[in-house]
Amino acid sequence: MRTVKIGSVLLFLISAALAGFFIFYSPVAFQKSASIRFVDGTDLMLPIPGEHIDIEAILQPIPYSDSRMVYEVAPNEKYIQTIEHGHGNCSNLAFGLAYALSKQGHDYQIVHLMPINGFLNGIGHTVLHMPFRLTDEKHYGIVDVLEGGLPQTRSGFMHLDTLRKGSLSEASILSLNQRKDNESPYYDSFLDTAIVGVIYAQDVERYFDFLESVYVPLGNKRLEKIFYDGLSLICGTYPPNYVLKTDQEILYKGKQAIRNLSIALLLCIRASLLLMTLFLCFRLYSSIRKRVAH
Repeated sequence: MRTVKIGSVLLFLISAALAGFFIFYSPVAFQKSASIRFVDGTDLMLPIPGEHIDIEAILQPIPYSDSRMVYEVAPNEKYIQTIEHGHGNCSNLAFGLAYALSKQGHDYQIVHLMPINGFLNGIGHTVLHMPFRLTDEKHYGIVDVLEGGLPQTRSGFMHLDTLRKGSLSEASILSLNQRKDNESPYYDSFLDTAIVGVIYAQDVERYFDFLESVYVPLGNKRLEKIFYDGLSLICGTYPPNYVLKTDQEILYKGKQAIRNLSIALLLCIRASLLLMTLFLCFRLYSSIRKRVAH
């Protein structure tokens, strides 16, 4: 048992040190690689649309002010900083709106557009895929919160499968916010090298519930974001990002070692924590048994 104790402690310390270096040196690479799951196309079937939301009523009031990164961890506070105050990048705004949609019981998907040459550095674009209503007509498609509108082509509003086709001719944004125009750099040649990842509402809601249950301010918002997202990954509550298996070789060409290291470190940390927990339980059991024996 002493050997198990020493081994588990060493495994944890080594894994934590390596993971800590990796996370703080390149937190996005670790987070992306550890959360991406490659699945068959049948596992990415679109959900049955729920209630169609008045999308103009949601996007029109957003007071867009700047696109600086919002590091707020508490979901409600992130919603306030993004949707109510207009701060944040595309991912911040998408997750901010997702919080409100989750609280209201609406269905949606968060969609990541990940360029193969930059997604591990945080480059990309994030939108929502959801049922919405516009001028009494019901639709199911892409909502670009950062752009304050609905991406479209001549054939109509974009949906998830549209994004997988690559560069779209005559793409534009139907702006629903006076602070935004009808242009975007994310629907032309950007799509030619971007892989689509999908996060489901139920996984996002589980992630929000976890954060709300464990969040305690640590005094530094950026460090809080890294710490709590890392904790969520270890506990298995960070939302999986589903990508088609057919895109795996394209997405990780020349970068497979980063993905393998991320997954290996995550598994080592979980294993070491499990071993340490088992050891503590054994020690507690032994202590109780000795007291009963006396």
